[in-house]
Amino acid sequence: MPKKELVIYHSATGNTEKMAKQIASELNCDLLKINNNDNPNQGKLSTITKIVKQIIQRNQFKADLKKIDLTAYSRIYIGSPCWFYTYIPPIEQFLKTTDYHNKEIIFFLTHGGGPRKTIESLK
Repeated sequence: MPKKELVIYHSATGNTEKMAKQIASELNCDLLKINNNDNPNQGKLSTITKIVKQIIQRNQFKADLKKIDLTAYSRIYIGSPCWFYTYIPPIEQFLKTTDYHNKEIIFFLTHGGGPRKTIESLK
């Protein structure tokens, strides 16, 4: 049975979600949003407050990430917005807590960040 591909992402404002959905659609991948409990109608101040809270509480997604089973996937696209010149805490938790060994990992970011800092952090 051929292995499948997965797009996993986190999106606070919808930019990363748009890219993730486009990639999943074009490449016929499964799609998994880490932060499923977001309110899409929240205002800008609420979004900024949530972003700061996620940075302070870096481990808040740890329990949800342990439930992700990647055995059916050979390639995983990981999408993250860039906050404060780096990828975000939920993606950091995914990379630290999920067994993605023997998988091809492809990152995509929705903000350029500082010069080379974001890409260097992912390496």
